[in-house]
Amino acid sequence: MSPALHRAAATIPGVRLVRGVEDPAGREGVAVTRTIGRQSERLILDPKSHTFPGERELDTKGQVTGASAVLTRAVVDKAGERP
Repeated sequence: MSPALHRAAATIPGVRLVRGVEDPAGREGVAVTRTIGRQSERLILDPKSHTFPGERELDTKGQVTGASAVLTRAVVDKAGERP
């Protein structure tokens, strides 16, 4: 995701840009955050490569209720093929 897209996402009502957050694997990034009801979702982006390394879901007390991290990426020649 490009820096311009980060800024554009932050202009969407209810969406905030939060710097200095960590993904579940401990890598620092920038989060595009949106709160709906009692849940807050943070899509964490690497500020240098603009890739998506992970996400966190938080309750209203800031406790993590869900998380995922992308640990490896690979390119294959066709669908269903394993790297």
